[in-house]
Amino acid sequence: MAATCKKVAATQSTYALSGALDFNTVPALLAQMKAEHDPLQGSGDIYIDLAGVERSNSAGLGLLIEWVIQARQQQRAIYFSNLPNALLQIARISELELPVKPV
Repeated sequence: MAATCKKVAATQSTYALSGALDFNTVPALLAQMKAEHDPLQGSGDIYIDLAGVERSNSAGLGLLIEWVIQARQQQRAIYFSNLPNALLQIARISELELPVKPV
């Protein structure tokens, strides 16, 4: 299943991810986002809801880490909500903390 990213709030940088975040889907998702609506373009805080993510692996975690790095470079805050357990477990094993915003 392909991964998608959709903007859910017109006035805020709020996005919803869905599908699979893995080695097969992350590259296509990045291309889609760059062409349609890159969450890292604009200003203000960024909110990304992962409730619709059905499966993920370290490629998905890599994507989130890259977004955190880019957001920090732009002096913006980024928050993730509804992280799948697989991503949380990989992050814990890797001793990483993701900026999580409770729902």
